[in-house]
Amino acid sequence: MLLLVRPQQSLQASLDNFQEQGFSCVGLAVQAIKFDTQQSKVFERDSTHFQQNKPANKAWFDFIIITSQFAVEGLAKQLTKSALTLSDLATQFICIGDATALAIHKLNPSIQVIVPEQQNSEGILDLPVFANIENQRVAILKGEGGRKLIAKELTTRGAAVSEYTLYKRTKIEPNVNQLATVNPAIEIVVVASGEAAIILLEQPQLAHLKRQTWVVNSQRIAKLIKQHGVSSVYISAGASDSALIKCIQQIME
Repeated sequence: MLLLVRPQQSLQASLDNFQEQGFSCVGLAVQAIKFDTQQSKVFERDSTHFQQNKPANKAWFDFIIITSQFAVEGLAKQLTKSALTLSDLATQFICIGDATALAIHKLNPSIQVIVPEQQNSEGILDLPVFANIENQRVAILKGEGGRKLIAKELTTRGAAVSEYTLYKRTKIEPNVNQLATVNPAIEIVVVASGEAAIILLEQPQLAHLKRQTWVVNSQRIAKLIKQHGVSSVYISAGASDSALIKCIQQIME
């Protein structure tokens, strides 16, 4: 049995996807997504300034990196406050994950996006379009505190990087009692957030999960949970359901 840890807003959809692939799994939300963050006002302010001073036939950024489908939702909320379109914002959109790309296409089906094969920060940085990025304008739309590696590395390469926080994750006290009847059957823990992993690992009632196999989506999270006592860790090619499912299928072959 799998224990699938996802934000409250996306947990049921992920459970459905895993169960459709034949997995027996139980879900647990330890975080919720909140959009009314004060930091999103920075994007609102800057986009208003750009709109008032928009040069002809020139987008705001050369590249916009969108880190999750929640960042797309936050972007959509911001666009309702202005007359700007996706084409006004950037020449090229880079999405971490297929679900993020799909969310962008729902806003505008004609927008072309790039999704790295390795659907994480490292995959973004390995894209050929970022090999020579000097003097290019790049925006990163993300959640609070996330994706620091991308901004740091692209800045080192000479890009002018702007980071915009459009949402944040808030902690939910996990209902560990709901796992009581299935705890002994859990063999694999699936989590795609370092913060969520730590919330889980700090629950005394779930200490036995440290002995199980964990599937995460980055070297950073793998290192983090190993420091908290987890020894068996696999790293998927991304945080999407499809990437996590593929990794688990390979483990079980």
